Amino acid sequence: MNRVSIGRGPLLFSRKRRSTVFEFRLFPTSGYVLTFPFLLSQRWAKLFFFSGGILANILLLEIFGLMGAIGIFVHLPSTFGNAIFVALIYPLLVIIPFPAKLQGRRVGTDGLQILNILFSRLPALTPAGTIYLRMIQRYVPEAGAENLKSAVASEILGVILQSWQAEDIRAERMCLTHLERILDGGSLSSSEEVLVLDHLITTALLSDDAGMIAKIDEWSIRALDLAPLAEPLAGSRGGVLARLGRYAEAKLLLAPIAWKTGDMIEQAMCRLFLAYAEHGLGNTEEAHRCLDGVRQMTGIESATSHFKNCLARFEAEILQSERYRKSRDAGITRLLGTAERSNPTDLLSSARDSMSA
Repeated sequence: MNRVSIGRGPLLFSRKRRSTVFEFRLFPTSGYVLTFPFLLSQRWAKLFFFSGGILANILLLEIFGLMGAIGIFVHLPSTFGNAIFVALIYPLLVIIPFPAKLQGRRVGTDGLQILNILFSRLPALTPAGTIYLRMIQRYVPEAGAENLKSAVASEILGVILQSWQAEDIRAERMCLTHLERILDGGSLSSSEEVLVLDHLITTALLSDDAGMIAKIDEWSIRALDLAPLAEPLAGSRGGVLARLGRYAEAKLLLAPIAWKTGDMIEQAMCRLFLAYAEHGLGNTEEAHRCLDGVRQMTGIESATSHFKNCLARFEAEILQSERYRKSRDAGITRLLGTAERSNPTDLLSSARDSMSA
């Protein structure tokens, strides 16, 4: 389970146990449960899950009906009774099959979901399953549907999607901590481990999280040991080397793949960190050519906010470094010009002044 919410209305408090967030809200008249994405079309498992929601709502109605029959509500203010009546309308509506929204997403009520499960023709893989399989096949091309039967596959995909959609650093950090816990659990197949490792590496590189940067070298080597021929790992390894200041090694990895056609985000990442490496090596023109190559990519405007922030940060860092270099060169030029017109004592004084400045 991804999230269990007890009640409706404003959130009172929440707690996370293992992979599940438990929420407690102001009005305890209903609730909802969110699962991690279904990867395989398991008709009976889905039917059992959605039937549980309807049965829980019916039980809730029975409890309130019993409380009313024994007179619990008789002495309560009429406004309180009206509020309870309105709140009980929601469980009834959930049983009726019609489209609805949950946390901004378009979904069906439990009743509509059950009708779809019973009478729709379900493919072997759900849309989420197709996405997950493609993610795995980036590293292990021969991977098949058996990878979707893992006990943690659905959880991994759910947490990765949540991290992409995180609106603040705290929410993203919670997702990454969750993935680290899955990784440390030791129950992953090699393809799952590579997927989790590369997501952690990529996110650390883009967010510049100091706590995660300390681990990226170890994660990168571990991922390459598991899938040494995976090209996406060559790109992320190049980014790691550039971030660690090993610019020549980074360029050796990134230069052959940065200008290949392929996944837009992978290309952009390779060019971005190649620019960082070229700048570290003093190749300013090449660094700008790589950054221009990133900006001119079709669809780059739809990249994640993390990527855009990283691009802006690199550009600012390169610009600041260039200004410092120009200022330093101008100071040296002035110093050399002074040397032609001054005696050694004056030259030594100017050199000291330049160094102190």
